[in-house]
Amino acid sequence: MRDALKKVQAGQRLEIPAVAYNAFIDAVRAQRAAQHNVLQDTQVDFRQADIVKVRNQSGLAQDRFAVLGIDEPLISPSDNLAEFKNQIGFNAIVPDSSHVGRFVVLLDPLAVSSIGRAWCCGVFPVKVLVEVDSYTFADLEIGNTSRLKTTNSGCAQILWREAGTGTRWAIVRLANTSGPAGDGNVFPVTLSQVGGADGTRTTMASWTYNVRKLGAAVDLLSAINPTSAPHKYKRESLGKRTTANFGLCALDESGDPFLTWINETIGVSACDIIDPPNPDPEPDPP
Repeated sequence: MRDALKKVQAGQRLEIPAVAYNAFIDAVRAQRAAQHNVLQDTQVDFRQADIVKVRNQSGLAQDRFAVLGIDEPLISPSDNLAEFKNQIGFNAIVPDSSHVGRFVVLLDPLAVSSIGRAWCCGVFPVKVLVEVDSYTFADLEIGNTSRLKTTNSGCAQILWREAGTGTRWAIVRLANTSGPAGDGNVFPVTLSQVGGADGTRTTMASWTYNVRKLGAAVDLLSAINPTSAPHKYKRESLGKRTTANFGLCALDESGDPFLTWINETIGVSACDIIDPPNPDPEPDPP
């Protein structure tokens, strides 16, 4: 059977079969339709909204499952508005404190300045540094691209992980689970007094506590003074204080907890109420 789309040589008599002519017409129509719809076309990957394109701007080659901070978009609206709408992507760099809750995990290994795929949300495997066995969330470890770090609260919920502490494989769900770290991310804790004293008229109270998240089986903090950095509770400079059993905790930019308030109260003894001291007693009558 003769090939209707066979190419011809220079000087050869040109005969265009109907099949070839119709194929040319179909190709022209398809090209015009593509030009007409170019502003409406989107990449196929755009439907998979948990995966975006990233350019490795960390300065080093990165393995699959590396953790990088999100920087500027690959294409800005001022560069090309149509491409900005259709091609979601970011430059990705070594994470710092500004990237807490704003990071990607690489789906593809990336050489320096190369572009590939990364998870920006959803469920995926990743390495995590486990320091406290009871933590069930994770966030980035500042300056480290090889793993996340477990925290008491964060944007990645740990669905499963290998047992033990240290660097472990985990399956996480990345989302805005508990909001940004800092003073706005506050949760209740219980306290048990382990040391210190109640204070006097001339000395400050010095109670220390173990701190535990509500419902947790292990302590979040051990033997801490709630007035020492990084904690933010303030005591009066002098006077007796009763011990606390409840408080509020927040997370710093690294995901580490600190106390913001505890329910210590001013302590008053019974003798102070019944027979308060008289600083200027009147002389006895003659």
